Amino acid sequence: MPWRLDVGDPRFETAFAEFLGVRRGTDDDVAATVSAIIAEVRENGDAALIAACERFDRVRLTAETLAVPAHDLAAAHSALAPEVQSALEMAAASFPTTSTSMTTRAWRSVTGGRRSPRSGSTSPAAPPPIRRRC
Repeated sequence: MPWRLDVGDPRFETAFAEFLGVRRGTDDDVAATVSAIIAEVRENGDAALIAACERFDRVRLTAETLAVPAHDLAAAHSALAPEVQSALEMAAASFPTTSTSMTTRAWRSVTGGRRSPRSGSTSPAAPPPIRRRC
């Protein structure tokens, strides 16, 4: 069942805390699902990404609607309240640290610490870029 949270709701803080406390899957479950999605997108490009969005987010996209137009992004950015902008900047600043620790954990759980057949490396190096196929 999807969670619906509204920051204007007086019970938002309680509902959000409850949402954060719900266990959604084990690290192995998440790593396996994410690995499968990445492999599928590498193999089938935008079609796989569109299918994943429909499956997990219940959003129907097309190749044309997949990218957000630059003018829409600029308009959304200019409409942000200063406190929201500040919170987003703080969250974005934490991504390198968060994503590195998550990648390392996921890499180890998926590979079991073995060397990568592609690079011979055991480090969680960045994966090759995903090529778009329209």
